[in-house]
Amino acid sequence: MKDVVVVIVVQYAATLSPSFFECVRSVIESGGRLLVVDQASTGEAVERIKETIPSVTVIRNPRNTGFAAGANQAVRFLLSSPHSSCETIVFLDARTVADPKTIGALVQTLRERRGVGMVGPKWLSLYEEHALDESLHEQVASDRVFSLGVVRHAGGPFTHAGFGQTDTEEGGAHEATALHYGLLAVHASALGRIKLDDETYLDPWFLTTDVFIDAAWRFTRAGYGVECARDIEVHWPCGVFTRSRRRSIFRQLHDRTERSERALAIFNALCLPLMHVSMWRLVMEIPAAAWNLFRWKLFLLVFDRASLAVFWGLPRHLGWILRRRKALRAFDTKARDELET
Repeated sequence: MKDVVVVIVVQYAATLSPSFFECVRSVIESGGRLLVVDQASTGEAVERIKETIPSVTVIRNPRNTGFAAGANQAVRFLLSSPHSSCETIVFLDARTVADPKTIGALVQTLRERRGVGMVGPKWLSLYEEHALDESLHEQVASDRVFSLGVVRHAGGPFTHAGFGQTDTEEGGAHEATALHYGLLAVHASALGRIKLDDETYLDPWFLTTDVFIDAAWRFTRAGYGVECARDIEVHWPCGVFTRSRRRSIFRQLHDRTERSERALAIFNALCLPLMHVSMWRLVMEIPAAAWNLFRWKLFLLVFDRASLAVFWGLPRHLGWILRRRKALRAFDTKARDELET
């Protein structure tokens, strides 16, 4: 890869991924070069790169003019230098997490596919808190490809069609596949043919949606293919508490889990003591309930005997008294009649 140049634009307090130096070192050992555009960064990323890779070429700017301006500056430097033999330009973000052989595989794919001017890998989400949970990655982020399919009408804006898809519509619409800027390989000669003017190769606003939209559109109109190599996978760091516009499914699941755990904690803090009190009262009221039941049974037993005595025995007793009086009256009448005769 003697004619391969890796371009890195460093701005703000940029951080370097753990696999950054391994990826770049694999290109350097194969004869490639590294070009860094320092957009007045405030971190130590540029110094670390210079210490680790002494052969790096650094372009320093006094102020931050944006990622697109830095990328255009690097392309102008590579294409205008008479001593520079550059065939393939690889744009790499320092935060990209990839295998050391990823850049080589991407460059080989670009060279093997005729008519293709830009190639990007398949992007998967990488969450720092669960970086080693492979099953979670397969469940949540296996199909979250960041290379977006977009459609542009004549004179109209781009509209996103979905992850890893390319839509077409009737009415003269043209299709163009946009690639994520974290890692992609581009033919230098193709960039020279699609440039807007002598200083602009990439549109100044191409990073507004994190994709090479305008470049992909001009590549397609010029007859170059723009492809996403699905067999080459890289990871993009997406923190769980990121404020990015592209919030993932895992973020929603994490929020739901957190809310559930918070609700469970509130339930344990408030309801469990009440449950303990209720159980304690239940245990203490068992003897009282038993005594009340015994008293009620005793009352019913006494009441039943009293009811028998009052409502059943008394009528029988009164009937016996009445019959006895009737019998005595009859006996007195008979005795009186016998005396008179």
